[in-house]
Amino acid sequence: MLNHIPYCMRKMLPFTLFILLLTSCTRYAVYQSPLHINTNHYRPTPMHQEGVPAATYAGIHFAAGGANHRWHDPTYSFAGTLHRSHNFGNFQASYGTNLILGNYAVRSFDTSDSITVINRAAFDVAGINSRSGNKFFGAWGFTGSINVRADVGNAEWRVLGTELTWNNEFGQFQSFRRKLPPGTATIVDRHRNYFTYAFFTEILGPVGPDKSIGYKIAWGATAHQVHDDRGLPPQNALNDYHPGYLSQTLHFTFGTTTLYGALSFGSYAFDCKVGASLRLSKMKKAGNHASL
Repeated sequence: MLNHIPYCMRKMLPFTLFILLLTSCTRYAVYQSPLHINTNHYRPTPMHQEGVPAATYAGIHFAAGGANHRWHDPTYSFAGTLHRSHNFGNFQASYGTNLILGNYAVRSFDTSDSITVINRAAFDVAGINSRSGNKFFGAWGFTGSINVRADVGNAEWRVLGTELTWNNEFGQFQSFRRKLPPGTATIVDRHRNYFTYAFFTEILGPVGPDKSIGYKIAWGATAHQVHDDRGLPPQNALNDYHPGYLSQTLHFTFGTTTLYGALSFGSYAFDCKVGASLRLSKMKKAGNHASL
């Protein structure tokens, strides 16, 4: 049946599944990597009109949210980032690295939370409860982005951009997912190496001397799919999907410091982020240009 659904509609499944299943009578146990919604930290790039050809930033970020079906499990994390941004006329680009450290609380379920589906439990309550508890997770990786820009009066519109990230996950939560026996949970993502891609648009403009404000919206997804882990026939299993997210970010820059807040909703997950980035490069302006 899924093959008869238009391709564009199938791509929307990661964003609709978690909303529809929030109201479902059946409970599911869905254990994904926290990285699919947790690598979209805001990384500033100077506006083109500042005349800064390149700049280096260091950032610190905090995220808190929920994961699993109906956001059953609380999560939080801290991240440090270091990146380099470039202005190339009507194009901008950046590349950098990050380290993420956090906690995923695998919460226990009540017996009534597992409702039979085709005479099989949606997940093994006892099996999950015996493995519940706080699970440390971490990841290190790299990111890169490129976008096309245009001037809109005094503002700058980053019309369309793409971001790519690769991360290597480690820690107790990754081990928990990797060792979970097949059929214990509804969906389990056992990947350790995590590649995501995203598309974004952003608008920002000056609000005073050395001050600017901006808004960014991004859609992202993983390169790999996750599957129903229960071994059910295809007609009875949950559809395969690419874990994805939709993120909105509001940021404010004064001098060399950028502060931001972001809200992201994804496949069986959401989080709120706050962060700050400091421009490390010192610039000396000469006319309308700057050198580092």
